[in-house]
Amino acid sequence: MSKSQTYEIISLCKGMSCTLNGSEEVHDELELEIEKRALSDKIEIVESCCKGMCEEGPNATLLISGEQKNGIEVDKVKKIIDEIENCLF
Repeated sequence: MSKSQTYEIISLCKGMSCTLNGSEEVHDELELEIEKRALSDKIEIVESCCKGMCEEGPNATLLISGEQKNGIEVDKVKKIIDEIENCLF
């Protein structure tokens, strides 16, 4: 990610495998962390269909930076938001 971003969109897979592997819980934790840091005007979460990487899920794509995040667990959410926040100006 480059430090020239003003916002980010997290496209979180809501396909069957990702949902069974915890994407709902990840979504909830992302929302909580974004709200806690007052970043709702800079980070948006959108749902997406299957990204075709079911065995690696839950999966998300950071649409502005183009980064792919796989195997996201609730305990990784803070680190992901840290990475995004460090690239926003």
